[in-house]
Amino acid sequence: MAQTYKKQDILNVLKGATFLGAGGGGSFIYGKRLLDKLEELQYDIQFELLSLDEMEDTKHAGMVAALGQPTAIDPTSLSEDLPAAFTALKIACQADGNDLAYLYSGEMGGFNTMVPIFLSIVSDKDPAKRIPVLDVDANGRAVPELGTCLASARGIEPSPLGMAGHKSGQAQYRYISWPEDATAAEAMARKLGGGWYDLIGFSTWAMSKNELQSNAGVNYISYARRIGEALGNTQMPLFDALHSVIPQLKELFNGTIEEIRSDGGGGFDRGMVIIKDRAGGNDRIAIRFQNESLYVGKFENDEITEVYLTVPELTSLVDADTREPLTNDNTQDIRVGQNVTVFLSPAHYYWWDGKEAYSCFRHVLDDAGYTGEFVRYSPFFEGNKGKTSPMRLQLAFVSEDASLEDQLLQYLRQNIYSTADYNEELVAQAFYDPDAPTTGDPTVTEKDIVINSSRMLPLAAQRYADANCSAPWAGHFISRIGDDKTLRAIREASSRPSFDAFEPAMLLSLGLADRIGVLTWPETMVPLLVRKIASAGLSERIVSVRAVADEGIGLKQALVLAAKQIIDDENVQAIIIGRSFWGKNEDYTLAEQVYQALQADPQYAVPVLDPNKTAIRWLEMCIHMGYFHSRHTYLTPPAKNV
Repeated sequence: MAQTYKKQDILNVLKGATFLGAGGGGSFIYGKRLLDKLEELQYDIQFELLSLDEMEDTKHAGMVAALGQPTAIDPTSLSEDLPAAFTALKIACQADGNDLAYLYSGEMGGFNTMVPIFLSIVSDKDPAKRIPVLDVDANGRAVPELGTCLASARGIEPSPLGMAGHKSGQAQYRYISWPEDATAAEAMARKLGGGWYDLIGFSTWAMSKNELQSNAGVNYISYARRIGEALGNTQMPLFDALHSVIPQLKELFNGTIEEIRSDGGGGFDRGMVIIKDRAGGNDRIAIRFQNESLYVGKFENDEITEVYLTVPELTSLVDADTREPLTNDNTQDIRVGQNVTVFLSPAHYYWWDGKEAYSCFRHVLDDAGYTGEFVRYSPFFEGNKGKTSPMRLQLAFVSEDASLEDQLLQYLRQNIYSTADYNEELVAQAFYDPDAPTTGDPTVTEKDIVINSSRMLPLAAQRYADANCSAPWAGHFISRIGDDKTLRAIREASSRPSFDAFEPAMLLSLGLADRIGVLTWPETMVPLLVRKIASAGLSERIVSVRAVADEGIGLKQALVLAAKQIIDDENVQAIIIGRSFWGKNEDYTLAEQVYQALQADPQYAVPVLDPNKTAIRWLEMCIHMGYFHSRHTYLTPPAKNV
């Protein structure tokens, strides 16, 4: 639904956009300068923000931006050049048979997100007649070049292209072109812009509703507003306030800027920010930037020795004293001696899907001196806070296929325990009995399962002894979701904490949301999970269990679509993936992929619980806190000769 954004809303958008700009996109100061210019010209400071759903199917929207070196920004000239650039694109679209009727943001940033807002307001003195702005950003972050724009990386070229600019006291120059690709467009714009103080207005990527939905960041303007509001919420600690809006936010480093190395030129602000530990320690990190923060890592011996994160993921700076978001502009934002907090967060999901749009940053990283692999955001990244102490955790993996042991251990090390400390101490072994009674056999009693488990557990213990494990056998992870007979049997046969892959996710979800949904496959899993939920007395909280069918679109996409549907239909506020994924050739990262996809659209940004990770973390908690299953509930069976 259309919303009217006024001055305070706009200021919050610009602050949030500066944060999401990840060092680039122009300073909040420059964006506010444009806002001040509008007040000086006595414009009514407001614009209409439309959801993408409100866009007419037959019309197109164009992005507008300012191209060039942020330190060269002249807001006065843009009041003439931006409308002219958009008009040029509109003329070009008409020639192609398209009606250009909407604006959207070209990139996140304190300045560049202000550009379409600025243009909307100056388009007419009457707010009712202004060009509407869509709740869409082209990239969900700032980008250093046209070739690193999400649309270009996903195969949509910036053609046609409208540009306009001028020097003070000289006639305006307008240009329309149909460049063959982003490289040609970039070269043309920067060559022309060089004659206009390194800054011009340009407009391109005229796209339909469907094209925007598939290739841009939907709901990112309202998302930026909420981040800006969080930054201004001094009633909450900075991290808590931001984390309430950005669920995957990580606080990497609290420090003081020690040095800023700059080598600007060619239309970019280039350099490195070196930050030392504010608490007085010897730890340092450094951020390498080209307008935007390209990568961040540990800084020692005058170089970055360990990279924590690279583009397109977001490395964001905030002034720790004022809570103002910062860019890498050392003329306006950052300064030596400034206390800052460095935050990490994931980029829009479209950067990482099957089209591998992230690869467009390869040459930018190479030019900056980094030739290593892209480093993607991980929710378990610990950064400079130090290596977590060794878990010394042994997991007995209850499965019907012992060949999956190595697969389990690899999964744990890559996706849960990512530090080197864990690699030597974490052991996972499957224990199973090929002659065990089948739990799905209605003739099998719970007593049969208990007896069998009593036989299996000593065998598993012997295997650990044979492996010369340095840590005690700590707990059991039962991979088969819904196998309550085996789960109860294991709990009765052993005092060690034991969980399957569904129960911890089910319990954790209760603390995250009031209404929970479950997505599973195949259809036969549904009644099993419904019974498990009912037996736990949670049917009023876990309101829906749905089976997902691939139907030729891929399981990941099917899960994403089903997740959005269950959110819309049942007002679900958290989702559990009701399957453990254990089997050959299975994708163990599906839950994370679905979560990332939903986070790309704030309307659907709900928790998605990975049953494997949740179960093992739950086990870990019980082990560290010394909890065990009640022996008044799970009675230890008497010894039997079996």
